[in-house]
Amino acid sequence: FVISRAGDHERKRKMGPVLAGLGINFTYFDATMGTDLSSGELAAAYDGQGALRHKTIPRSMHASNIGCSISHQRVYSRIVDNGLPSAVVLEDDALPLPESSAGLEELIAELPADWDLLYLGLRGHRLAPLFYPLRLYLVHPFAHLFLPRRYRLTVAESSRLYLRPFSKWLYRAGYHHGTHAYAISAKGARTVLQHTPKIT
Repeated sequence: FVISRAGDHERKRKMGPVLAGLGINFTYFDATMGTDLSSGELAAAYDGQGALRHKTIPRSMHASNIGCSISHQRVYSRIVDNGLPSAVVLEDDALPLPESSAGLEELIAELPADWDLLYLGLRGHRLAPLFYPLRLYLVHPFAHLFLPRRYRLTVAESSRLYLRPFSKWLYRAGYHHGTHAYAISAKGARTVLQHTPKIT
């Protein structure tokens, strides 16, 4: 699925030939434009107080962010409703690089049977800083206890923030930004829908 604004526009004209040239079958999925939603529609989909209490990025979300999130939720519903085992989801500004397909078959073979989400692109691709485990277990428990507004995450949550090796081609993703390119299983789609009745 390629999430894109309805109608003919430059991003579609750029994306289509690239995917076709790589032999990738795809379907355009009309994006929900948050700026076109009424205040009632936004309120029905969005939990503003929950967004302000978010543990990693507490902030109010713009209508365009909410529309983007709704678009992805609608893709997950399509996956579940149509009984698809999994799907690749691209936003229309994510252009696949032909050279990035090296090792793709081996990578897919390394996926565990119960996989949920596979990032094909992400922002904030980072490894843990030097001495992070030491800080995590010696300093963080006290910081979380005495400065809970600043140190919102528990030790367990903090231990999952950064990339961790999983296999030759795969890392455990940690916490990252970016919904521009990923694959999601039917189980993953159901899980996300279950845990996001409202967007935060």
